[in-house]
Amino acid sequence: MSSEFGKNQATADALDSYLLLEKPEFAALITGNWGSGKTWFVEKYLEYAKAKEPGQVEKEVDQDQPDGEKTSDQPAFCYVSLFSITDSKEIDAALMTQMNPIFYSEKARFFGRFARFALERASSILPVNVKSNDISTCMDFFKNLCCHRPKKFVVVLDDLERTRLSPKIVLGYVSDLLKEADAKVILICSENNLSEQHNKIFLNFREKVVGMTLSIEPDIESVFNSSLKIIKNTNSNDNLKKFIINQKQNIIDIFNLSQDQNLRHIKRIITEFSRVFHSLSDAAQKNSEYLTNLLKYICIFSIGINSRKLILDESGFIEYTNANKDKIKK
Repeated sequence: MSSEFGKNQATADALDSYLLLEKPEFAALITGNWGSGKTWFVEKYLEYAKAKEPGQVEKEVDQDQPDGEKTSDQPAFCYVSLFSITDSKEIDAALMTQMNPIFYSEKARFFGRFARFALERASSILPVNVKSNDISTCMDFFKNLCCHRPKKFVVVLDDLERTRLSPKIVLGYVSDLLKEADAKVILICSENNLSEQHNKIFLNFREKVVGMTLSIEPDIESVFNSSLKIIKNTNSNDNLKKFIINQKQNIIDIFNLSQDQNLRHIKRIITEFSRVFHSLSDAAQKNSEYLTNLLKYICIFSIGINSRKLILDESGFIEYTNANKDKIKK
């Protein structure tokens, strides 16, 4: 692997090794503080993992496989945020949607355990006097949907600390994925932000499911370089991109001085400055001193407002809220 993951190259290498395991029967946990770049890192890693995988090659029916299932060398990668999940069946539905070729990708296919959820939902709308052969027809339909089973199945469950589900339910679901679906599971969680109640439950059950714990170190350089991709490569954007690249150290210095180590601020700053830049006159766009000062103030206000350290009161005055929640008029 190239060193494209910067400070977190060791974590990427560890995930490489994990995905090579045939049937790990344990999940990999990626942890770190809020804003440290966990989700950004995993999204980037999944792009890398998908790109390096070989094209889909269906294997002939294996007599040892149930119901004559076919397997595919093309891996299935599914990402689900647990942020708004209130029932484990919603995870089923999210995964089914991503793997259904109708809703998501022509290369994706249903996986057996998720079709059971679909059958359960379908049964609720069947007529009261449903006949046994109708049930059989439904079962045959779902079996046909499930006949192309991916050999490699990778599920990412993000935002564990933000979900309303009990960690016990989530980890139980992960255990089912590992055992029933032969899946590889990557959990993303800021353990420091788990509620006291959920933290106790998580500590009691994590050892039964999690076999690899990896941490993410904030990597400002990588996030900065990645954020530049939001600026499309056009002639009109050449000067904008060159200016931001030249101002890289100034942006990082202000970010560090803010002591708010949320890497999302970097992308916000570049996005907001780009929007303002395109609204300027040609003369202003060529005035380096003006642009430098403008970028500095955008950095300060963007970080301050998005971290809720700078707010506007009813009269329009800017207030600064320090760590002790005391407000000082500016």
